[in-house]
Amino acid sequence: MKKNAVFIAFIVLALRAICQSEDFNQLPALTWKFNAANAFVSAPVIDKGIVFIGSTDSNMYAIDINSGNIKWKFKSGGQIRSTACISNDKLYFVCGTGLCCVNKLDGKLLYNFKTGGEKQYDVYDYFQSTPVINNGKLFFGSSDSCIYALDLESQVLIWKYKTEGIVHNTFAFGKGMVFAGSYDGNVYAIHIESGKLAWKFKSLGHDFFAKGEMQFSPTYANNRVYIGGRDYNLYALDAEKGFSHWNRAFPEGWVTSVTLSPRTDSVLLVGTSDPRILLCVDGIYGQDIWKADLKSNMFDKCTTTKGMLYAGLGNGKLCGIDRKTGKIEWVYATESYTANRLQYLKEDDNDRDDIGSILKTGEDYITLEKKLGGIFSRPAIYDNYMVFASMNGSVYCLKK
Repeated sequence: MKKNAVFIAFIVLALRAICQSEDFNQLPALTWKFNAANAFVSAPVIDKGIVFIGSTDSNMYAIDINSGNIKWKFKSGGQIRSTACISNDKLYFVCGTGLCCVNKLDGKLLYNFKTGGEKQYDVYDYFQSTPVINNGKLFFGSSDSCIYALDLESQVLIWKYKTEGIVHNTFAFGKGMVFAGSYDGNVYAIHIESGKLAWKFKSLGHDFFAKGEMQFSPTYANNRVYIGGRDYNLYALDAEKGFSHWNRAFPEGWVTSVTLSPRTDSVLLVGTSDPRILLCVDGIYGQDIWKADLKSNMFDKCTTTKGMLYAGLGNGKLCGIDRKTGKIEWVYATESYTANRLQYLKEDDNDRDDIGSILKTGEDYITLEKKLGGIFSRPAIYDNYMVFASMNGSVYCLKK
């Protein structure tokens, strides 16, 4: 009887995994919306039917995916711009005071590992570091310029490595190393066990951003570390030695994300800010396979299923894109986009001719993205549900 129960549980998990990989080929419909007091920047994470997401109102929320009702909320010590990381019944995220760990079942604080505190580099510093678990250790970065490695069970600091700038990206791993970018313009490769530097790579820099701040998150594949910075470049760095196999300049703006295409490490999905395009790129040689014109900025990685990609855009739209061709198959627009788009955009979603007189400061851009319901993070998929969060303070749940 016990064996049968285990077998049935295995089948249920297998069927759920298959369902999660099914494509959202057509525009899904809104099933519920949850409103918070302030903007959402981080991505939702779904576990056993519960959506976990942190807000800039300092709360971590647990929301039932079927009803949209709050299960619990936890008030942290500052804005949460970090996506949650789940291990067993524990939920990890970075907030204003450092790393928080709460019980995912009831939201009770288990511990707070205090760092030197969190701050924004500037208005374009959207995210905090998202904790990542690897080999029994918990890794994250901080505004105090450090890369931290904690023992997952004991919460004891194993090592920390200090850079010369804020570390707000989500780390990648390979060859026994953790890879991280810093606002000092360097990419760091640190040995996981010892915390010692293996190599560091300095970005080229740019006229507008002389440090070449390495703001965005690295991706490891093909024995290479792919990363974009504020110097308008995409780099493919050798994971073992740290030299650049190639780099591509994007004259119009930043490369903000690199996602591995499903079932292949050699194909990359490259998101951009001011170029407002999503590229499918050969990861070995850096050549384009296709290009999708998004007409808006993209700040996070894609979410992928078998044949589709899903990208959140700064203008308040969520796109479903064919993985092989780059064709945009459907678009879900927030009500904020619908109500306010003509304040900033033409009918075709290109900027108004007088946009320069409207957007004069960085704060003006943030106001735009809040008014349009900008989507700064990737959506999460669970069974037939797709959940995403917006700068307008709402979490949206769509269903097939």
